[in-house]
Amino acid sequence: MSFDKTTWRTAADTARQRAERQVAKVQANPNLSDAGKARALARLFTQHREELAQLQAEMNGRAAQTARQLERQLFGTSDRDGQQDAISRRDAEDRATQLAAKPAQAQAVMARALRNGDMTLANAIAEVAHTQAQAPIGSAGWSEVMDLWLEARPDAAPQLQELVSVAAPSIQDNFIDGALFRPAKPIEIASLTDGVIEALAQASDAAIPAPMNYS
Repeated sequence: MSFDKTTWRTAADTARQRAERQVAKVQANPNLSDAGKARALARLFTQHREELAQLQAEMNGRAAQTARQLERQLFGTSDRDGQQDAISRRDAEDRATQLAAKPAQAQAVMARALRNGDMTLANAIAEVAHTQAQAPIGSAGWSEVMDLWLEARPDAAPQLQELVSVAAPSIQDNFIDGALFRPAKPIEIASLTDGVIEALAQASDAAIPAPMNYS
């Protein structure tokens, strides 16, 4: 269940190239005054920003869906589980939640659950441990709990790594997304705030000559 951002990143790069061509046409249009160019560029920028925002929202939505599926596969129940299994799972989740601020105790309970073959409880604790291990504060001690779980479930390591990469992207990954999904302002309106650009984009066309084809 590999999640790949290539589709959305490629679409964002294509949109950027198209926007650059549209901006160049406006900048080179001798029939537009400076004010007319600024207004046309504001509209292009606003459209481009909305397009990129939609692409990023779709990408993030797919990432969240993938993360939920991975969490279910790693820590959740099977579709074949019956009512009694569901009750056991809820009880295990309640116990695991009570350990959310107690990594040492969670490790001890995890070890006991594994010795007893209680994978329902072990998986519930592992889910809490995974969440806590990714937290910027209070993560100490939780990686040891996860290591204990992985010793019993070595087959889960690839999926867990995938979950970490999807749910907690690297700094480099976030930098790439920031560059691709944050539109650059044309120099003519670069000093304007987004709010001013939005207002300019919605202004009347009265002072602007007949619109040209920017496609």
